[in-house]
Amino acid sequence: ALLNARNVAGPLAPMAKPVEPDWEPRFGRARTGRGNARAGGDSRRTLMLGVAAVLVLLGAALTAFVLYSRPAAGPKVAGATTATTFATAGPTTLAPVGTVATQPSEPPPTTAPITSLAASATPLATPPPPPASPSPAPVPAGVGDAREAFRRGDYAGAARGFEANLRAAGRGAHTVQILVACSDETLHKAQQNAPNPELFIVPVAYQGRSCYRLCWGVFDSEARARAAAEQVPAYFRANGAKPKPVTSVSILP
Repeated sequence: ALLNARNVAGPLAPMAKPVEPDWEPRFGRARTGRGNARAGGDSRRTLMLGVAAVLVLLGAALTAFVLYSRPAAGPKVAGATTATTFATAGPTTLAPVGTVATQPSEPPPTTAPITSLAASATPLATPPPPPASPSPAPVPAGVGDAREAFRRGDYAGAARGFEANLRAAGRGAHTVQILVACSDETLHKAQQNAPNPELFIVPVAYQGRSCYRLCWGVFDSEARARAAAEQVPAYFRANGAKPKPVTSVSILP
C-alpha cells in the first residue's frame, strides 16, 4: 500500500512485435558546388602534367635527332684572313689563303728481310782469364832488411829474408832453435822481451799451418851453438821453451 504496488491478476498479455518498415534504397547527398570545383581542378592539373611530359619527350627526341643527324666536323676553313694547315713529317708549309692544306700520304712500310738466327745471334764473349794469384812479397836483400821487416811486423817478409841468409851460410851452419810460433802475438812479445839482433825467424809448416821457427844466432860449429843456447834470454825458458842447437839444413823448408 505504501509503494502503490499493483497486483496483476491473471496471465500476462504477450508483448507486441515491432513492425519493421519496408526496405528502401537510400541515396547520398548531392555534391555541393565546392566539391565539383575541386574535382574539376584535379582533372585540369592532371591534363597539364600530361601535356608537359609529352613536350619533354618531344624535346628529347628532337635533340637526339639533331645530334645524330649532324655531319662529322671537318677542318674549319677561315675566310680570307686565316688558313688551316696540317703538320707533316717534312718542313712546315702554309696553304694558300682560303684553301685547306692536305697531308701527303705516307709511303707503304717496307718489310725488312728476315735474317737467320745463326747470323743474327751475338757470339758469346770469351770468359776472362782467372786473376793471377798475388805474388809473394820481395825477399829483403840482406840481414839488415830482414831485421827491419821483423821489427815493423812484416813477419812473412822477414822470415823469407832470414831464410835466404841462412841458406847462404852453407850446409855446415848451426843455430839455436827456441820454439815454433804460429801466432803473430807470440812473435811480437818475443821482440819486446828480447830485443837482440841474434833473434830471427824462418818459415815452417806445422800441423797444416804456416808458422815460424824462432831462432837465436848463426854459428859455424855445433859447439858454439851449444854454448850460445845457454845465453838465450830467460824470458823464453820461463814460458816453457827449451832452446837446442840444430843444423841449418834441418830447419830450412
